[in-house]
Amino acid sequence: MPIILYNVFQGKLKEDMDTRDFLRSKHIVDIELKHLILYSARLAFHMSMNKFFEGEVELPENSELKKEIEAEDGQWFLGAEEFLWNTAIERHQPQLMRIIKKKGVYFAHQLKLGKSKDSEYTLF
Repeated sequence: MPIILYNVFQGKLKEDMDTRDFLRSKHIVDIELKHLILYSARLAFHMSMNKFFEGEVELPENSELKKEIEAEDGQWFLGAEEFLWNTAIERHQPQLMRIIKKKGVYFAHQLKLGKSKDSEYTLF
């Protein structure tokens, strides 16, 4: 499971016979859809992780969940592609999150503008 999340944050989706054409497509609609799929998965992980560490185990009802998603949407740079990550830092994005791998262990790495502390939480 950690490698799947790691790959999602790296912008890599599994390519097989069913997905190859879509993933290699250069059509703008397909590119936008790929971005939306990756962003949705990253946001879902980000929100789930935060809920877990806050001790919340109940899933909010429909309208409450929608409000929480709307509140988080666009507030974080969620990704780990090196060029995009560095660009986000250079542009002073206020909140960034990625999954990193150090010595075989996966970590959630969050940066907040003005704070310099790495996450103390390992994922798996």
